[in-house]
Amino acid sequence: MPKTGSTNASSQRGLSPLAVGYLWASRVGNMGLQMALPALAGYWIDLQWLTRPVFTISGAVLGFALFMLKLLALAKELSKSSSQAGLGASSSSKSDSQQKAGPRNSI
Repeated sequence: MPKTGSTNASSQRGLSPLAVGYLWASRVGNMGLQMALPALAGYWIDLQWLTRPVFTISGAVLGFALFMLKLLALAKELSKSSSQAGLGASSSSKSDSQQKAGPRNSI
């Protein structure tokens, strides 16, 4: 079974597959809470102050903005780790192909 870049990087750090699963579950859960909690806090403020859903809507917008920032940071991190894994693979495949070809005779 071929390994992907993210599992390859995690196995280099010595993480078990279960630990990688917990890591991803915590990332996804954190992103969900960042999106939902501001809207819930806005709803609670609206209930306390008897206002129209001004704070609920503003909390939802804030939560969505936080979610998008976290999502972009995660995508950047994954892109960086996959490009580093790709660079390591391409340099090793280049050295393997040079070793297979053997030395060239120049006349």
